[in-house]
Amino acid sequence: NNKENLLTVERYHYFPSSASQFRVKGQSLVDRGVDENEQEGQLAALVPVLRDVHRQYFENVDKDSAEPGDRDVRQLTRRYRRKILAGVVIVFSRVFPLEMKRPEEHHFWRMAVSMGAVCSKVLTEETTHLVATSSGTDKVRQALAEGKTVVSPRWIECCSVLWKRAEESQFLLS
Repeated sequence: NNKENLLTVERYHYFPSSASQFRVKGQSLVDRGVDENEQEGQLAALVPVLRDVHRQYFENVDKDSAEPGDRDVRQLTRRYRRKILAGVVIVFSRVFPLEMKRPEEHHFWRMAVSMGAVCSKVLTEETTHLVATSSGTDKVRQALAEGKTVVSPRWIECCSVLWKRAEESQFLLS
């Protein structure tokens, strides 16, 4: 499965017909007289990823000593992706249904792991982030009391879409 190697780009709704067809709330970009931000837009965020993978591939293409994975774009993109949340230890609160027996199969858990995070079911000293949908849980209160970063699941989605660690302050749950 090469799904994790895809650089997914959100649907672009420049024209009103596209926005209405996909039931996008609000005006289309052309109606607002704007376009994607050249410096911070999704395409701008993906250019460094593509350049880095391209550079790594061609640095190793002629080297006999290079590891086989160094000449495999799938491996290079996987490695790049695993650096996004390297060093981050995540615990989730109210993100998975209570009856879910294997939370490690939930898409948020898998997404975080694919970006290099370590996920756990319990808060520990090593926990750096709590991802929660509600601020009223015991885990949230404990995490905040221990000075841990508490963010919404949108933070993980944003990191995944932009292929970089998104600014936590934009996703804080307090």
